[in-house]
Amino acid sequence: MIFAEEYGRPLQNEIIERVIRLNNKHHIGRILVDASNAGFISSLKQQIGDFDYKGYVQNDRVIKNTRLRQYSSNVNVFPVNFGTIHGEMLFHVNTILSARRLHIHPCFTKLITSLRTAQVMNDKWSLDKEQTSYDDILDSFRLSLLNYYFVNKT
Repeated sequence: MIFAEEYGRPLQNEIIERVIRLNNKHHIGRILVDASNAGFISSLKQQIGDFDYKGYVQNDRVIKNTRLRQYSSNVNVFPVNFGTIHGEMLFHVNTILSARRLHIHPCFTKLITSLRTAQVMNDKWSLDKEQTSYDDILDSFRLSLLNYYFVNKT
């Protein structure tokens, strides 16, 4: 993760411009987005020049099957359906952090606060967004770890 920020009620075009600037500056290969806003996804794909819609990640076994690695290199924007894999993604974050497999730079203060305040509501690993500070940053972090795997040797 190279950037993490939350915005109150930004205009869609402002966010798309910011994503494009970050993409151009850091030469990002894959952009993972919440699949809940199809209009935003279409606009972002159009601005980036990604017209392949096969990149949609809808399977609830994304993490275990490493589906993101299987898509062609011309797909840049991957919508991820939080509705089906939100719990699995949160459990995945917890597993990685519990195994101490990831270091978060201290400059990401909002992410650190979000992780410290994160509350799980049930055994399905549903995030209690009312109790979690900066929940959008935590969602972004969950997306950023979708393609991060390790073998636990314990």
